[in-house]
Amino acid sequence: ITQMGFWTEPLTVLLNEAYPGRISTINCGIAGNRVLYDSPEVAEGMFGEAAITRFEKSVFGERSPSVVIVQIGINDLCHPYVYGLSDQIVDSASLIKGLISLANTAHQHQAKIICATLLPYKGYETWNQEMEEVRQQVNEWIRNNEVFDEYFDFAKILRDEADHEKMPEN
Repeated sequence: ITQMGFWTEPLTVLLNEAYPGRISTINCGIAGNRVLYDSPEVAEGMFGEAAITRFEKSVFGERSPSVVIVQIGINDLCHPYVYGLSDQIVDSASLIKGLISLANTAHQHQAKIICATLLPYKGYETWNQEMEEVRQQVNEWIRNNEVFDEYFDFAKILRDEADHEKMPEN
């Protein structure tokens, strides 16, 4: 979602139109990346190190951004079921703790941090009610915490109005 530029590229265009020559954007997203766990061995490392491990060096290693936007967490819910990693099933408290770690790192570097809510994914092969409840809890926390400077409510924007647990078909 992020790594492939589905929302980051249009955002970059809008920001460049609004602030010509005054901003630059860098996408540090890795497809399949998770907050809490490294890429599973079965995926041969293609999803990279866990965000809590790589965030500081990936985002702040060679630059000093003033604003960081994070959209991460959905793969923490899906991957344990895709790859049969029952020991890596997450709960909302663990995922929130990981997100807080990212916010703290950004603030240590004097950067503002914006977090995006976790997108609905009902209909995906690994969706289940337990992980839906975790997604809802994490999203509720993102919307009501004081750790992040702002949030994007992608879950609300992109949900199917008939079933808020999934995205529209088209």
